[in-house]
Amino acid sequence: MDDRGSAAVALDGSGSHTHNSGGGKAPRSATALGPESGYGGIVAMTWSVGGVVIGTGVSPMAVFPVGTTTVLLTVKDWTGDVHAATTKVVVRGDTTPGLWCYYTPAGAAGGRPTVAAGATTVWFAGPAAFGGAPFARGAGAWTARCVGSYVAKRGGRVTFSVLLTGGTVKLSVGGRSLALTRVPWSNLAHKATTSLPAGLHPFELTYIRRAGAKDPPSLRLNMPAALLSHQSRTRMPVVSAASPASGALAGGARLTLIGTSLARTSAVTVGGRRAKIVAAPTAREQQALAATRATVLVPPGTAAGPVDVVLTTPAGVSNPVTYTYLAGRAAPDMIAWRTSTLKTSDGSKDFKLAAGTTGALGPDRRLYVGCTAGGRLFRLDVDWLTYRVKSACSVWLGGQILGVSFNPADVGRGPPRIYVSIADISKGAPWTGGRVLGLLSVGGRACFGPPATVVSGLPVQVGHDHSIGRPAYTQQGDMLLPVGGVTNVGIPHPASGSLDESPLSAAIVKVPLSKRNFNGRITYSTNNASTARVTGGDVQVWASGVRNGLTLVRHSMSDTYWILDNGPNIGYGDVSKTCSVTAPMDEDARPETRRDKLLRVAEGGYYGHPNRNRGRDDPRQCTYHLPMVRAPGYTPALAYFEPSSNGLEEMRVNIFRGALKGHMFFSRFASGGKGLITAATVNPRGVLVGGARAIRTVKYYSGLSITVDPYGGLVMPRVRQGIVAVLIPIYKRNPTAGTLVLSVTPNRGPRAGNYRVFVSGFNFGEEPVVTAARKPCKDVVLARGGLTCTLPPGTGRVGVLVNGVRGSTGHDFEYLNV
Repeated sequence: MDDRGSAAVALDGSGSHTHNSGGGKAPRSATALGPESGYGGIVAMTWSVGGVVIGTGVSPMAVFPVGTTTVLLTVKDWTGDVHAATTKVVVRGDTTPGLWCYYTPAGAAGGRPTVAAGATTVWFAGPAAFGGAPFARGAGAWTARCVGSYVAKRGGRVTFSVLLTGGTVKLSVGGRSLALTRVPWSNLAHKATTSLPAGLHPFELTYIRRAGAKDPPSLRLNMPAALLSHQSRTRMPVVSAASPASGALAGGARLTLIGTSLARTSAVTVGGRRAKIVAAPTAREQQALAATRATVLVPPGTAAGPVDVVLTTPAGVSNPVTYTYLAGRAAPDMIAWRTSTLKTSDGSKDFKLAAGTTGALGPDRRLYVGCTAGGRLFRLDVDWLTYRVKSACSVWLGGQILGVSFNPADVGRGPPRIYVSIADISKGAPWTGGRVLGLLSVGGRACFGPPATVVSGLPVQVGHDHSIGRPAYTQQGDMLLPVGGVTNVGIPHPASGSLDESPLSAAIVKVPLSKRNFNGRITYSTNNASTARVTGGDVQVWASGVRNGLTLVRHSMSDTYWILDNGPNIGYGDVSKTCSVTAPMDEDARPETRRDKLLRVAEGGYYGHPNRNRGRDDPRQCTYHLPMVRAPGYTPALAYFEPSSNGLEEMRVNIFRGALKGHMFFSRFASGGKGLITAATVNPRGVLVGGARAIRTVKYYSGLSITVDPYGGLVMPRVRQGIVAVLIPIYKRNPTAGTLVLSVTPNRGPRAGNYRVFVSGFNFGEEPVVTAARKPCKDVVLARGGLTCTLPPGTGRVGVLVNGVRGSTGHDFEYLNV
């Protein structure tokens, strides 16, 4: 809220989409939404309050007064269909219900809290309830201090009652400490009585946990929640993490502080030296970041070693966190990106590609893109140094393509073989219309060889958009394929096609391509999806409960598998609670119910989307679980994402001297606007470092899916806008940068070796010497932006060196187990 009692709010209609597939153009009279208008898209969005239009387009800004305002969004698609929905915009004054609590472990620097969180009611039933502070579970000493105001409706005597275990408590009201006395009939209850005039009074409740206390910590204040509040602008900043944790003594690294109440950061010091704060976020960015991040440029250090990082806001000074200056390390390239698109061959305009959904970099360094428009598959010859498309060809396969991939086991076996995840989802089509096709990329005008069916009979959401996505491949060369669910939360509904889940829906299925005489023709015992059983084919469920994931990614450093799964929607069907109990999808349910989620999936895991068909044999699959709730037989999500988040990919290119190698990048799709790219560190054990809080914003610029090119660019088709967005890393490529080894394409292949690979990079010299796992990569041929050579046989993960120089720690190529 601003000083005038109102707030500017960024409205966001990017989650709106149409299920009307097929060709078409927006009528000229429609209010177009910019370049996304036209084929299969939304052509008009109108926002209104009480019949008065307050904005148009995907994401207008509007000013709202304090209180609750109902906003109507009316959407029109290219066929003329019009739908409307309402939402409530709540603008609160600076007074926020409940208290604000600070949690401080014993020995914290300066006695400053390291965790902070709001508490609508003070009812902390166990260690986990104390703000999620990790030290609350340990044996050490710590304190919890909750502050705010108490409102006395009328003057007179007031009694405050507190129940606690495992510690002691202090209470201050109106600036006076109150003596709490134990209630005779209880060892847990304490009370204090005082006289207060009507009005607001400062309130502070402090719980003190003794080291080695045997009883578990708990605290409850018996007080109506409506009588407690606090001023949000008085919240002290608390920093919980810094990323990265170390950097060059020369400074220059981009340092992101993660915590609470950081929105009004006015100063940051690193080792006592002031750091430059990165440009303030826009209003929309502040909403997305929820005041939990501040980014600075690290100043040069005076000596190697750890230093304190401290953040200041008008409310006060934060707790210090540690940043370590490293000796003998050159200043890193500044991590920076620029936005662009794939261009035509002369670079004069955007390369147009209608309804592109998914892409993959082939072993031939070409970009292959699948589309929803008639199942069209493109092959693009791209100059990856200029991002110009030198030539393009395509084939029409019919249907909707949501996955394009290459099996690393096929490397060295002739022309590249593309696997296409495609489905017929038109109204009236069978629910078994999902297929995987295999095509060879060939020379000449033909472009592609004839398609061959690899898998048939996969379930799809007829008349809607849940289908089969982009797979990952195991070290044996088997395919792990995401297959979408056909219900909202396990129960059929007309809005989602009136279909039941079937034996292979809402799952990741294993397609054992390495099996001799593999049979990909799936057959069922009946055409009734709810009771059908698989009677033919070698495809089986590998992991279950994945509602609608577009891309499965294998994290190469840890050999773990990751997927973003779309959450359910209001109005598309009820919730399966057990194999026989159904509950309504409540519009007032917790927001996280409808958010997308990040999953690390493993064989045999269940991830929360019900399937009563499989529940007959595995009852846990009948029950929906909130994403992060722990329950027997259910694996919770690692993080929430705002809808619609679909794309993810591992960075395997040595950009910024390997600072981002092994990091995961995520894309949030927007039907209009720019979208969002975020990133997180995943370590070699497959752990999301820093948890959900450490997921950082990279750029407000994305597409539906992500492909990483040989030079570290993120290539992302925009399905509604008919272009391919590119996020390009900015780093030194001139001779002063020295030999720069970036990546190997392909980056996986059979252990027998003896196939050609492309090593991207710069400043290799006239006669470079290339080695992989200390063996020569022979027949070296220099090329623009790199070289090609014949890879030797090998095993495991290996580095590739040019003239004895390695791009970074970690591997550049991985041999399969076959």
